[in-house]
Amino acid sequence: SGGIHHGHDSRHHRSAYELWTTDVHAHDDVYALPAWSGDDILGVGVVAPAPAITHLRAALWPELGERVGAMEFPLSTGGQFLALHSSEDDKGTGLERIAQAYGLALDDCVAVGDWINDYQFLEAAGRSFAMGHSPDSLKAVADEVLEVDTVIGGAIAGVARRVWGI
Repeated sequence: SGGIHHGHDSRHHRSAYELWTTDVHAHDDVYALPAWSGDDILGVGVVAPAPAITHLRAALWPELGERVGAMEFPLSTGGQFLALHSSEDDKGTGLERIAQAYGLALDDCVAVGDWINDYQFLEAAGRSFAMGHSPDSLKAVADEVLEVDTVIGGAIAGVARRVWGI
């Protein structure tokens, strides 16, 4: 639906969500959203204890099969993160959709990534940056590498200096 919908328990991530869109909504019950009935969902992220994520994957795969891709990794704050996305879409596709919605060419877009799910994202953008802690294979795809201490503040400041000279 072009927006980000999240549960109230993840409201501390709102500032990160707003980097993508101002169309951000917190809900008491994310399972009952009207957005679930659409066919334009790019991805779903789940944060939970590792056993719950394992159970979720086992329950979803017979139903979803090859229609979705998944990425799972532990969080530094505890728990596990599971990202589900359409097997036909990736972050590069998402960037194309966002650029189109704002009337921009992909050459006018800047992307910053730090993980293996960012390859297509960095390749699609007109200018791309990999974080210094990224895998070497991702750094090879990026135009430049940002050697900064923090992802959000450090990356934004590094890109602002290099792209806009501020």
